[in-house]
Amino acid sequence: MVLSSEETKRLRTITLIALFSDDDLLETLVLKGGNALEIGYGFNSRASMDLDFSMSQDFEDIGLTDLEQVKNRLEKVLSNTFIEYGYQVFEVRIKTKPKRLIPETQEFWAGYEVNFKIIEPEKFEANKDNLVWLSAKAIATSEMKKNITIDLGRFEYTGSKQFIDNIEGFEGYLIPIYTPTLIVLEKLRAICQQMEDYLVRIGKDPKFGKPRPRDFYDIYTILESPKVEVNFNDPETLVHLTECFKAKRVPINLLSRVWETRSFHKLDEPRLKETIQIEESYQGFDFYFDYVLELLKQNNLLSMEETA
Repeated sequence: MVLSSEETKRLRTITLIALFSDDDLLETLVLKGGNALEIGYGFNSRASMDLDFSMSQDFEDIGLTDLEQVKNRLEKVLSNTFIEYGYQVFEVRIKTKPKRLIPETQEFWAGYEVNFKIIEPEKFEANKDNLVWLSAKAIATSEMKKNITIDLGRFEYTGSKQFIDNIEGFEGYLIPIYTPTLIVLEKLRAICQQMEDYLVRIGKDPKFGKPRPRDFYDIYTILESPKVEVNFNDPETLVHLTECFKAKRVPINLLSRVWETRSFHKLDEPRLKETIQIEESYQGFDFYFDYVLELLKQNNLLSMEETA
């Protein structure tokens, strides 16, 4: 049985409560991506169990010096919280991303992937010595998987965040979350990170880039929403933009070449259309691409240069 949207949201909420019940993790992790838009700012999106977080540094800053210590801390907070809501956590695993660090990127392109499973406590107690059985009977979080996944990106820029404490269902817990401004800026950066010039610069195969039509759509959705405000005329926004690009060594002048990437990103338009909840509102990839080009032009972002 696959979880309903409401059940998925409930498990996602429990995961966030677990992580942010720990004071050290509260100061270390910042929620980002589509879940940040939905949870923090009320945007409608597909309920996803996969949670994305940024860290400005690494776990060493909170005294966790190896993967085993990180795993133990996460397993403790997840287990303690999930059991309160009627679930047993098991098979917690953590791995570094990417698997092989390369010299050109190891100081700014790295992270962790955490996976764990949940099951009813009574089933766990009756079969705790049979991991194969437990894995087979774990609660399915989607049609294709039984894991809950947490992605943790290291060495990110998190200078534009806020703590929200009035989110329904979160029992007053503080949730550190990207501002809409930083979400937009990171999406602009992600678009530039798919360019061959950037990939060659950091020692990756030029073909490593992936089409990201969703980023163009999301930028439009965020900036046109009455729920949030992103002000490109604010000097602080330009500071955040510069620092966001610096964090991943992305030349900011690549913004002037976004116009060259239309056909590349359009390759994945069918997948984008599949993710749009209200099909009638979809206006075609070219519309969203042109919107972003006009955004860059109107806000004088096409002539930006790297600073020391």
